[in-house]
Amino acid sequence: MLNKEKLFNLLSKTLKVPKKKISMNLKVGEIEEWDSLGHLEVLIKIDKETKGKATKIKNLSSADSVEKIFEILKKNKLLK
Repeated sequence: MLNKEKLFNLLSKTLKVPKKKISMNLKVGEIEEWDSLGHLEVLIKIDKETKGKATKIKNLSSADSVEKIFEILKKNKLLK
């Protein structure tokens, strides 16, 4: 199961940016690495981390910020 720390680490590794650039307020497009392809990579990594459960969440792909991803995962009990 993911937690806030693991989610931030996942985003940092996937987007290949220092963890200090990741915050709850970060939105898609605010850093060069988080473009549409970067967003797809993030979703794939989250799905792997949740053992395929994330693909069953309809609105996850439209989440355009770290905070929205966090809230959706928490609501679906994939994040503690």
